Amino acid sequence: MNKVKSSIPFIFASDSRKIASQFYATCYKHASEDEKKKMFLITKNTKEIDVTKLDYNNAYIFISPRVTCGVSIVTASALDSFIYITGQSINPISLYQQSTRNRTMKHLYYFIGDHPTKKKDFKSYNV
Repeated sequence: MNKVKSSIPFIFASDSRKIASQFYATCYKHASEDEKKKMFLITKNTKEIDVTKLDYNNAYIFISPRVTCGVSIVTASALDSFIYITGQSINPISLYQQSTRNRTMKHLYYFIGDHPTKKKDFKSYNV
């Protein structure tokens, strides 16, 4: 949020459309009118945005699993990238691809959410 309030563009990616949309909405709510014009949410529902033709300079880009490969985000100056991983939709290779869409990355910050696992009942040592 500090980056939005300080007018510092960044790229946010998530393997969850819901998470990407929530972060976009929160940042949009706190952005100035000028900054709002530079915010793009790219999900499977945003078909009107041609991701290959966007001007990424000075933009805030929020991407969902829709963008994992085939799109290079190149900006005049290096941008920080943030990735939020739920572990529930795309595989690790696609997550890596998604996190490296930013070709002029300054820093990569990542968050991996808790992914509850089911414990198997232990019955015996005998196989």
